[in-house]
Amino acid sequence: MLDYEKELENELTPEDTATAEQPEQTEKTAKADVTPEIPEAEADTADADKAPEISEPAEAPVDAAPVIETPVQQPAAEPVYTVPTNEVPAQQPAAPVQDGPTAYYYAPPQYAAPQYAPPYGYPPVQRKKKMPVGLKVLIIVMCILFGIALFGFIGYGAYSAVTNLVSGFGEQFDIISPPDGFEMLPDQGKDKEDKGNKDDKDSGDKNNDSADTGTNEIVVPDIDVVPNTEGISLHDTPNTPEMDISDVYDKVIRSTVLVLVTAENGNGSGTGIIATEDGYIITNSHVVLNRRNVQVEVKMDDGSLHDAVVVGFDKTTDLAVLKIEGSGYTPAEFADSDNLRMGQWVIAIGNPGGEQFSGSITRGVISGLNRSVGSYSSNGMTYIQTDAAINPGNSGGPLVNLHGQVVGINSAKIVSDQYEGMGFAIPTTGAKTIIDDLLAGGYVQGRVRFGIRGTEINAMQAYTSQVPYGFMISEIDPDSCFVGTEVEPYDIITAVDGVETPTLDALSNALLSYAPGDTATVTLFRPSETGPGGEEFTVEVELLADLGETQN
Repeated sequence: MLDYEKELENELTPEDTATAEQPEQTEKTAKADVTPEIPEAEADTADADKAPEISEPAEAPVDAAPVIETPVQQPAAEPVYTVPTNEVPAQQPAAPVQDGPTAYYYAPPQYAAPQYAPPYGYPPVQRKKKMPVGLKVLIIVMCILFGIALFGFIGYGAYSAVTNLVSGFGEQFDIISPPDGFEMLPDQGKDKEDKGNKDDKDSGDKNNDSADTGTNEIVVPDIDVVPNTEGISLHDTPNTPEMDISDVYDKVIRSTVLVLVTAENGNGSGTGIIATEDGYIITNSHVVLNRRNVQVEVKMDDGSLHDAVVVGFDKTTDLAVLKIEGSGYTPAEFADSDNLRMGQWVIAIGNPGGEQFSGSITRGVISGLNRSVGSYSSNGMTYIQTDAAINPGNSGGPLVNLHGQVVGINSAKIVSDQYEGMGFAIPTTGAKTIIDDLLAGGYVQGRVRFGIRGTEINAMQAYTSQVPYGFMISEIDPDSCFVGTEVEPYDIITAVDGVETPTLDALSNALLSYAPGDTATVTLFRPSETGPGGEEFTVEVELLADLGETQN
């Protein structure tokens, strides 16, 4: 036995023995990391022979209160603060604790490193979460579907561009679109097959309850058309007192008719003015869809219905002439529109909304004279402006003074939200020449043509094929001015004498300044046969007279 153990054994008292008999409780309660110091004087005077014999530890009674020895507290060392890391601190060796004959060991308490918040301005570092597998699969599927849709859209655009260029032709180029900010009155259904005339055809009278968007079989009646070389006469304004509006209405309504038009894709309506006693009727060109091969019926003021044919039309001025069989009709009286004055009272008679509101009358004043209306004034034509209400269905109807004389043919109306009460009518003075030509031969004399057929290049075609805007030639007539030149079908007309013609109406307006027999330098673009792009070239041609060929 070691000397240290002997000295400790000699110092044990009966109370110490009782305490020693409770080793388990002493082990649980002893927390000191330093063994109590035994005084040397007591160790020298102790009698080793009288030391009590140490027996085996006995079980302490349950009710006995444990004796807890208070260890001598040592001053705690100041903790050393370190930056937290992912490394696990090394385990400190356990310090022995002797309490009686048995030494118990325990690890001294470890001081946990304090946690500090990140410095100001630096957000806490967060671990990036992994994307769920299901979400990844969904994103991949959506990307694939988007790619398929995009590829399909591009393919459809290219297909449409090609099919539009090689099919559905047959309309001539000299077509005028409504000017910017203006819209022709929608009096009838739009002809979907007229691919070269998309802008100036109305989509149908939306207010007409009888409108039919189904497919119709067109039957053009066989009516004998005898050319009228007399034309219409313009009368001076009489010096008699002005009539009451009701009297004016009674006079003019007998010469005002309802025009019912049937096309392949729908029905429509407008208004007409009886011009001659033998059944010639004036209306707007857009009322008959700028075509001859449409079925037309005319309903008179007395309710009688008559078949009619389109004698001729002029898209540039938006005028057309119809013919019905019979004679003895009451023609309207036409006045010289040059005698109009600002602020003069006028009334408009027509069929807004079709047959349901036929024979309506509105009143207003002359708001302006000699007004230019976009491309409709390209040939020098100016228009009468009035605040008399001109609604869909009034197209082709009369604008009359208070003497019951027709001073204008209602044609267009501003539909912009920024304007209110601005209607326009073709003045009788400017319309007389056009009407007389249509009455005499069905076409306007002095107009020119190329002798070709085709369609306008739209934005999709220009983008997909990388070609300029212009007029794509689909067919060259045997008598065309392009015969004998290097011009071929699918060439695109882009300019005439340096004047760019990116649209169909721009090309038509450019030709209005020429007379039959004039020469013009035409700029064309030939698309590449192997891919996008192409080459530009010019030809010089002698323009042909338009004797109504463009109306077929």
